[in-house]
Amino acid sequence: MKTSESIYKFFKISRYPYIWIMTGGQFFCGAYLASLFTNEIIPVALVILMLLWFMIFGNAFSCGINDAFDFESDRLNPRKRDIEITATPQEKSVFIKIALLSLLTFLPFTLILNQVALALFFVWVAGILLYNLPPVRFKRIPFVNVLGGPVYGVPVALMGYALVAGSLPDWSYITLGTLLAIYGLLVTGDALDFPFDKEAGWRTTGVILGSSRRVFMVALLVLASAITYSIWLGLWPLVAIGSVFVLFNLYEIWLDRVETHRLQIFRNFYIVSSIFWFLLLNHYTLKIIGF
Repeated sequence: MKTSESIYKFFKISRYPYIWIMTGGQFFCGAYLASLFTNEIIPVALVILMLLWFMIFGNAFSCGINDAFDFESDRLNPRKRDIEITATPQEKSVFIKIALLSLLTFLPFTLILNQVALALFFVWVAGILLYNLPPVRFKRIPFVNVLGGPVYGVPVALMGYALVAGSLPDWSYITLGTLLAIYGLLVTGDALDFPFDKEAGWRTTGVILGSSRRVFMVALLVLASAITYSIWLGLWPLVAIGSVFVLFNLYEIWLDRVETHRLQIFRNFYIVSSIFWFLLLNHYTLKIIGF
């Protein structure tokens, strides 16, 4: 494949809305929640610029590194052919170059970000590299792949928060966000991908558990932990709105249809996630303005 064709193939992923949610949306939610809970004024221009950076170049970096080193499993996975991309060994160097060039476009932001936000950015970059690149490659280590997966989203959300607030939120909220991220990774990753990971010779959490249904059950336990923790923190709106994930999870456990509806389940999860964040942000917005 020509280099120009590889570049087009690389950037076509930007048309999928769930990709925007994965990075840009999490950054925006972090910044927006910080403005609600700390009464700090959002630096609108900077937040918009960084939101666009994460939606385009941040995705190009994180997805590019992921796809460049995942050919063994991705080539077997229909999701990677239908709504994502699979990098062939011949395209690997092109994907890596695009990813690194995309990362370099962040340099101007390093001159204006506060120290907390900048430190979180470096945590995000280091986490993605450790998660994907050999010899460490956390994504191929059972249970570590699930615990390390939140590096794609949690630091980005915290970065948005720190950009506005100048500091991190309470650790209880970071723990809660990490639990929700682990739940999401189990559902959209291990539960749907384990047959292809197994065939590729990987030993992930899904491969160890041995079936999508078991992964969904473990995901439900993680979700139950997050909801219980939310109750302990007194976050009743999150508990109420988050119940939609419980229904989603129970529905998939009951039907046990991953083999035939893999792509639909993947899309449905991101639809449910979008509804969750929309309702949650609207609730706190209305509460702050007195409705």
